Order: sequence, then structure tokens, then C-alpha cells
Amino acid sequence: MLHVRGDIDLVTAPQFARAVQAALAGDHPALIDLTQVDFMDGRGLRILEDASRDTPLTVRPSRLVRRLLEVVRLERISIVE
Repeated sequence: MLHVRGDIDLVTAPQFARAVQAALAGDHPALIDLTQVDFMDGRGLRILEDASRDTPLTVRPSRLVRRLLEVVRLERISIVE
């Protein structure tokens, strides 16, 4: 499981992308805990979208991230509580 906190933006997106790729490198489906993410821009959404193309991806979103995923309808990403 990957735990992410703070902001995912221009400055932190490269680090987030590397962490997501590392989490997906394992043999089991990745769970990405975004419950402590306070802000995420389009870069973070793109990273999640790109990652979900190759492997099952499940996120536990903060309220903000949940709303973003609902608005852009990233249906390949599973959301858990």
C-alpha cells in the first residue's frame, strides 16, 4: 500500500509518479491511500489514469480526490472507503 499526503502538483508530481510505479511493481494489485491528500491537480489525475491503463488500481481517496475522480470519470480506478 502506498500512503500519500499533502499536495500533488507541479512540484510533487514526479515523486508521486515514481512512488505509484514502485507500488505497481509488486505482484499484487496496488492500493493507493490518498486520504491525506489536500490538493491534487491534473498532473496527479494523469498519473493515476496512466497507471490504471496497465494494471488494476484501487485508491482510498480524500474527499477532494474523490470529487475529482467523479468529475473526470476515471472508471478504470476502483474507489474504496
